[in-house]
Amino acid sequence: MRRLVLSIKLVTYMLTVSSSLILGLTATPSQAATATTKSTQTHSSTTAAKNNLQSDINDAVEVVDAFWKDHWSDYFTGHYTKPKVYGAYSKHGKAAPKCDGEKLSYDNAYYCHKGRYVAWGLNFMADGYKDGNAWVYDVVAHEWGHAIQDQLDVSLHQKAYELQAECLAGAAIQGAADDGAIKFGKGYTAELKKIFRKVGDKEPWSKPGDHGTAAEQFAAFNKGAKGGVAKCLPEETKDDDNGDDDSDDNGDDDSDDDDSGDDDDSGDDDDSGDDDDDDSDDDDSDDDSGDDEE
Repeated sequence: MRRLVLSIKLVTYMLTVSSSLILGLTATPSQAATATTKSTQTHSSTTAAKNNLQSDINDAVEVVDAFWKDHWSDYFTGHYTKPKVYGAYSKHGKAAPKCDGEKLSYDNAYYCHKGRYVAWGLNFMADGYKDGNAWVYDVVAHEWGHAIQDQLDVSLHQKAYELQAECLAGAAIQGAADDGAIKFGKGYTAELKKIFRKVGDKEPWSKPGDHGTAAEQFAAFNKGAKGGVAKCLPEETKDDDNGDDDSDDNGDDDSDDDDSGDDDDSGDDDDSGDDDDDDSDDDDSDDDSGDDEE
């Protein structure tokens, strides 16, 4: 398969980490903190849970970025550029950023094309994190998928743009597992299904901008997990460097319910996460197509 050509023009969601990075584990507060009163116990438990969440967010950023950095040249020419990471924001913490002049919602996650950054509401992340850490990895990988789309020629985009981002998320997460950066726990597939039930549309995909139903999103994720990045691209481009996006594929033709993961693990932990030194409201883009929501 010939490598796909990266457009000069931008258009428009190996480093190792700790072997404790197992997806499919329900997030629980640390047992280390103890207290003598119920109120203090609750506070300590909440603080520990937030710390665990932020740690998983940092790890997810590190893992997904490492996958794309290590494997970009397997599929594309040109150079991979990491998006800026605004990270988590909340009403009582770091302020919500703006994208194309609009303040982002606290209850969603985004890739902002104009600022070329990824960001997510802390409460949005915490809500899904109650069901396990696979949520965090999927949200980060999905928004990162939009950042990848933003670096590709439009001929490599699927009409089902959101489902393509989910396919790229599946490819990145499975690819990271194949590299030994993460490991899948027994509850991983069940967590994935919960994720897509939470964020899936009621109606099937029918137009650009739709995210697709839970089944369509799960199928798109599995398509990338099983077939890799190439499966997420329009069919015409896989053997043709200048293919046109005539495909109507909405990314849902591989809807198996089996586990998309391996049982590999590895490495040492490296923190990443909220890059506050980048201006998330950057106006240097030639295109103002806005943001892509989770």
